[in-house]
Amino acid sequence: MDTLYKMFSVFSKAKSRETKLKIHRYFSIAANVLVKIRFSLKNAFSRQKGVSSGDSGFIISLTSFPARIRTVYIVVELLFHQKVKADRIVLWLSNEQFQGMQDVPNTLKRQMKRGLEIRFVDDDIKGHKKYYYALKEFPDCNVILVDDDIIYPSFLTETLLEKNREFPTCIICNRGHEIAFENGRIGPYDSWVKEAEYLQKPTHRLCPTQCGGTYFPARCLDREVLNLQALKECAFFSDDLWLKTMAYRKGTKVAYSEGFPQWLYVVRGSQSESLAKVNVGENQNDIAVQNIIKKYNLRFDEAKDDSAV
Repeated sequence: MDTLYKMFSVFSKAKSRETKLKIHRYFSIAANVLVKIRFSLKNAFSRQKGVSSGDSGFIISLTSFPARIRTVYIVVELLFHQKVKADRIVLWLSNEQFQGMQDVPNTLKRQMKRGLEIRFVDDDIKGHKKYYYALKEFPDCNVILVDDDIIYPSFLTETLLEKNREFPTCIICNRGHEIAFENGRIGPYDSWVKEAEYLQKPTHRLCPTQCGGTYFPARCLDREVLNLQALKECAFFSDDLWLKTMAYRKGTKVAYSEGFPQWLYVVRGSQSESLAKVNVGENQNDIAVQNIIKKYNLRFDEAKDDSAV
């Protein structure tokens, strides 16, 4: 996968966005064919452990739901094959969507023998499951959050850790948006600068999006992050914004990693249902921002005046 990402970078350089989209489409097809062939075989026959012996200093947490449970094994295999392996990889599933292990595909059951942990939880709190239970169960652990539908290169964790060594108390993201302000207030989500790679020094202006992978140092978020009723009321469909708010309340800044691809390949067949479509198409992100500002009386003044450029 690393080679395909590098090739895309070369072939798409200095091209228009329309041309990049066409090139990306072809590379995405190739990536999907390759991962399904390679990792179907790996999944069936490999006995190699996909996690470290406990000395990496971080865990990986993710969640999934029925529409993607048949393809999430591909993402897990990619996480198993990281250059820097996690101490543990935990997949959180809701009892409201799965009837225990009987609903878990054999692909994932085989991965459990190689280090994958599957935990069932009672509530279905959408994308919040990827961090909520990890923070409760492993409060003193550094956590990397990932999505269940992305074809990740092998240097995902390595890239985050390299930046973490430079800024150990900051959240590090491989992908994020710069918060835009209009007339002294947070602007509409559509006006935020997407993939703001230039924000490579700690800043409050950067909002991580977990699809690229985000590193959260232990206890970097305000304890209000686990207020289940509040997150449901304020940002049920916008876990990225909820996490950003809790980082801001704690005073934790965010820095962009360096050299990570921004045009990621998506696992084909995983997009029949997508939270992102709901968030953007139904303006759930803008609604969440207003709910958060109202509940916590936040003006994000420090973010407005902050600059990492």
